Amino acid sequence: MLEQSFQSPMGTATGFERPQIRGYDLLAHLWDLAQATGQVLEDDPVLESSAQQAWEFARGQLADSPRSGRFDPPQPVSDEAPALDRLVAFLGRPVPWTPHR
Repeated sequence: MLEQSFQSPMGTATGFERPQIRGYDLLAHLWDLAQATGQVLEDDPVLESSAQQAWEFARGQLADSPRSGRFDPPQPVSDEAPALDRLVAFLGRPVPWTPHR
């Protein structure tokens, strides 16, 4: 199952890749919700580690993929930024986030 490829609206991925894709997607939406509701995500080593792994996977998976319809172009962020900020910036979110008015 892990090596088998599966087709979805977002493309083809192996059974090994599918949970990792879901992981970076969920982390990005966690960040979105925190930003939109004014919540501060606490420094948490498990969250930082998960975000670091997700960022590394996303960079490898999406580096040569077309982004149109999926993600905006990567946004600038400091190399010293928390891994979650680096992940969401890579996925096209501006860091720091400011609400649309």
